[in-house]
Amino acid sequence: MKIFFYGGSFDPPHNGHLEVIKYCSSRCDKMLIIPANFSPLKKHLPYSEFSHRKNMLKIMLKNCSENIEISKYDSSKTSPNYTYLTLRKIKYDYPNSTFTMILGADQFSELYKWKNINEILSNINLLIFNRNNINVNKVKIRMIDKYIKNFVMDCSSRKIRSLIKNTETNIKCLDSNVYNYILTKKLYNVK
Repeated sequence: MKIFFYGGSFDPPHNGHLEVIKYCSSRCDKMLIIPANFSPLKKHLPYSEFSHRKNMLKIMLKNCSENIEISKYDSSKTSPNYTYLTLRKIKYDYPNSTFTMILGADQFSELYKWKNINEILSNINLLIFNRNNINVNKVKIRMIDKYIKNFVMDCSSRKIRSLIKNTETNIKCLDSNVYNYILTKKLYNVK
């Protein structure tokens, strides 16, 4: 079985995430979306609870392929959960499978900071989405396989949170149903 997995805060999930998920889900047997509860390289916890981020992902993915699953691997973690531990869990759950981790170029350029990176890279392929003009070919990481997909979308969860906090209503890269959920649940300091 060909397993793709895509981790991140998804705080909130946006159309950039959606395009990556659509592209990848058509190229694998199972696509795991893994919302992080506590990312080791971020200085803060996610701004919204895991349950809200999972609900927003469900809303955003409602018309997508059936091979997509939102994972609970990280839902109860109160301390950093490292990718190598998640990978061990995925490998246990899906024996005799191949694994591809999906990353944005910004995360790819930080791989050297990841705990047990050699264990991760020796067990997966990488699919990197080039964004923000980061030259991923300059990143000195040895791996089994690396595929780079150029991807042009000016979306970031940080930018969306800022727009919501400042009462912007026309947020182009956010699903309108996700936006309504954010307003209803008063996430991201909605005024």
